Amino acid sequence: MPPLPKNPVEAMMPAGGMPALPKTPPKTPWVASRNPSAHIVQQQYVETRSDEIEANRLPGRAVALAVLEAEILRNMPERKRPSSVPFKELWRVYREIERNLQTAELTVNFKCETWFTNPNPYDTYTQMYQRAIEGGRMVLRNTDQNDADLRGFADNMVTFPKSWTGDTPPQRGLKPGRQSPARIRKQMDTGDLIPIHSGDELPAFLAGNPHFNPHTKQAFLALNYGRRPHGSAINYGHSYFVVKNELKPTCFYYAQDTFMRAGKGVDAGAIQVPYNNLGALLEAGGSPFLRESIFKSCYCGERLKDAVSTECKYYLIEAHRFGELTFGEHVEHMAISRINLTDQTLWPQIVANAKEFTRRNDIKLYQIE
Repeated sequence: MPPLPKNPVEAMMPAGGMPALPKTPPKTPWVASRNPSAHIVQQQYVETRSDEIEANRLPGRAVALAVLEAEILRNMPERKRPSSVPFKELWRVYREIERNLQTAELTVNFKCETWFTNPNPYDTYTQMYQRAIEGGRMVLRNTDQNDADLRGFADNMVTFPKSWTGDTPPQRGLKPGRQSPARIRKQMDTGDLIPIHSGDELPAFLAGNPHFNPHTKQAFLALNYGRRPHGSAINYGHSYFVVKNELKPTCFYYAQDTFMRAGKGVDAGAIQVPYNNLGALLEAGGSPFLRESIFKSCYCGERLKDAVSTECKYYLIEAHRFGELTFGEHVEHMAISRINLTDQTLWPQIVANAKEFTRRNDIKLYQIE
């Protein structure tokens, strides 16, 4: 395989694993009771986008079928290669690949050393915007490998289609019934991130949109279509948890890491794929790496090895969950690995804390190599 291309947005990639747990659960005291709940806003977003995406189902499928046909022909011996694949056979292969994508595990990778060196008291998985709440406001901070302002920009770009623009008249909260896209976005878009300076600390940013609610943002998961031994994305850690199947239809899916897609200036309306049209991901954002991996694993039946951590983004099928993700209600099982521990003597302590965590949340626990 030729060397993977470099991408200018790689600087936006977040560091692996989950940040250290705060001393107290995050709170948002500035969100007044008259504002719509995050759950309502997220529900409105998912319903609206699902209706819009449905209109593009057939064009997206047609592109994926054309890509699949080319892949099938490419894998045939040249002397026996026909000029085309009969549609009945092409459709059979397409549906087989789509079923395998739909039955793949939906995972979240993490570093067990970060999660379980100390007892983990949490019952809900929080996304980065919730974890950034400090003293009554969201302070999104840079890390050594992640520029917070670029991260916020990328997340907004892949969430809101270009058609979701326009101003709305002043109004508190949401009106009864389905809301306009602009009004939903008013609660979910960070707006331009405003830099704040705090001495020698890494740069940090506040949301420029005064109506932004951090709890409306998405949680990030990935589809382990290749049945890789350590989950979908080892750049976040070699341990992972698997969510229950009923959450799959509630997510939107993307070919490759969304940072890469956002860096190309794509329209979210063209790259979001729902669960009932996962076969459209065969288009793979034009990436031969992802396309070949889907074909090998979901049609040829190969179990893929872990991708090199710096290359995970090329092979990823990313999933965005807009809604609460509680360990006890939504997680099927968890697997922990001692790979890349900074101190191997911590392993017994990590295992003990992980066992207590899974016992309390009624989650199956596996130890893997």
